[in-house]
Amino acid sequence: SVGNGWLTLLLPILFGHIGEKTLYIFAACNVISIPMVWALYPETNQRTLEEIDLLFSSDKIWNWEAAKTFARL
Repeated sequence: SVGNGWLTLLLPILFGHIGEKTLYIFAACNVISIPMVWALYPETNQRTLEEIDLLFSSDKIWNWEAAKTFARL
């Protein structure tokens, strides 16, 4: 992916300038992304492809709202 390519190019430069503190940048990205994934992507375990299609075709952005809409169907 493009992101991995940029990471490969920039990581030596970042380590050269700020050293091991570079890893704090990646830790912050992970801390930010975990709640985003939890809030935006619904659970798909034990669901059929048709059910997953209904979940992702919902107009709701938050996964709990999409799940409520799915439960009504």
